[in-house]
Amino acid sequence: MTTPDFTAPVELRSVVSSADRTRRALPLIIITFVAAFVATAVVTTYLVNALWLGCILGAVLGVILCRMFFGNLKNASDRGNQRMVLSPDGIRATDGTLTTLMRWGDVRVITTPKGANRVGIVGDAMLTLNAKGDPKLVERYSEMTEAPETFRSGRPVHDKDGALFPGDFEKSWRQGEIGSWLRHYRPDLDV
Repeated sequence: MTTPDFTAPVELRSVVSSADRTRRALPLIIITFVAAFVATAVVTTYLVNALWLGCILGAVLGVILCRMFFGNLKNASDRGNQRMVLSPDGIRATDGTLTTLMRWGDVRVITTPKGANRVGIVGDAMLTLNAKGDPKLVERYSEMTEAPETFRSGRPVHDKDGALFPGDFEKSWRQGEIGSWLRHYRPDLDV
């Protein structure tokens, strides 16, 4: 086995499939459906005194909410343009709409970020939006910033708690390319 160069950039493509994203979201899908079903069934039964109607309306509302919240998982996860580039400058990840640049010195920790269900590399990052990217993603990313209008225009913004998810690009990333780059540039981190 040869030692990696660590001077020439290395590009990795996403290894996450729509089945992986759906599997990760399955607990939330179930909770959403059950909550909508029970709430609608109880309220309808109380107001109209018809349990059968409450069950039907609850099932319909549960399906509608699940489709609204989780219906784009397949489309959002099978993009061939999701990639991560490791270079001496740092880590650059993009999905075609959002580009995140995290320099090696700005990586703070490897942990599970708040609101995430997988391990991420967390640190200071520069986020740049491709305003011509997926309109749903443009809107979602814009609303997560303090200055959405500035960000929508394509101007970069600073994110002190940026997160990159290496497991989206290598299944065994700690033993793979990403882990070796992290150990090379940031030997102080627990990789």
